[in-house]
Amino acid sequence: MVSYDIIPFPLQLPLSSHSQHPALENDPKDPDRIFQPYVNLALKYSLGRWSPFVANDQKMIIVVPIMPHVTPGRNPAKRSQDELENGLPFRTQSGMSRLLTEVNLFLHQRRYGWPGLKLDDWWGMKKPTGQPLSPADSTSLFTDERPAPKMRRIALATFSSSSPLLNTALTTVNLASMHYPPHLWGVLDAQKSFQPHWVETWCLDPFLDNNSVQAAEFEKNLLSWFHSSQSSRRFVLANSGTTGGGNPGKLYPTIQKLSSTRTRQATTDAKRFAEVWWGPDMRWIGMFCSNPYLSAATDVTSLFPPFTAHPSGDDAHGFMHVLAVGMALHWTALGRP
Repeated sequence: MVSYDIIPFPLQLPLSSHSQHPALENDPKDPDRIFQPYVNLALKYSLGRWSPFVANDQKMIIVVPIMPHVTPGRNPAKRSQDELENGLPFRTQSGMSRLLTEVNLFLHQRRYGWPGLKLDDWWGMKKPTGQPLSPADSTSLFTDERPAPKMRRIALATFSSSSPLLNTALTTVNLASMHYPPHLWGVLDAQKSFQPHWVETWCLDPFLDNNSVQAAEFEKNLLSWFHSSQSSRRFVLANSGTTGGGNPGKLYPTIQKLSSTRTRQATTDAKRFAEVWWGPDMRWIGMFCSNPYLSAATDVTSLFPPFTAHPSGDDAHGFMHVLAVGMALHWTALGRP
């Protein structure tokens, strides 16, 4: 998952003539309301888990690439083409740079952020009129044409099973794929157009080891990225008990040795454990909780996020994601002067 700086994501999207209001599920009484899982997933993260934490003065844009999750085959040694290309082109720095360049040009062509101009027409709150516009048409509509703004600070975020994609992006600059030609899906100069701007990495309850990327490899690649030429690079770590947060030193032993730490251990229940880490100048922060620590005595639904009693592993995983997002958005340098 990518996170950068926030636009006010719409509740109404012009995805088809019958889907002005994406439904939470198909409704037989209203056949024009169509449930669209990919759109619902983007709304779930951008509106449900991200935007409540964004401060009013944070000028951020959040980009959420949504793509199918390829089911692994039975033979890991003989993976299908779909498995080999899972996450492309966005698991490379070249592909990510191209995505952000296109988003930047789109927002500029729509004059996002200019006084008196909004994205209302585009996102369906007003009925579009006339023919669709291309970026080339903008010069005839705006007499004060100016170059698109340059890329500023970028953060990449991963959650759950997307950790292998981030692990690849940490070490893979160029895009080389028959199905995703670099001249269409990437850029030729990612080392200049992307790397200097990638200053933060958010690891939000990532699955490691077992059927995912090995924790030792992930930690090694994260630290290699952190210690590269960018002295301003920073990162966030967060894990629930579902992903190993009950023993964070096992996941990130090197980072633990470099960190200042504070531990909370319940005296009445040895399983209720939490720990926070931080580095010099807060260049990295970490939060790790066992699932019993993420459990309330009774359900508390009056707060955000809701604090439930005895959550399942999946529920604790989702709850930790919301907590980690709030922590990261409070800590981040993105969207600030």
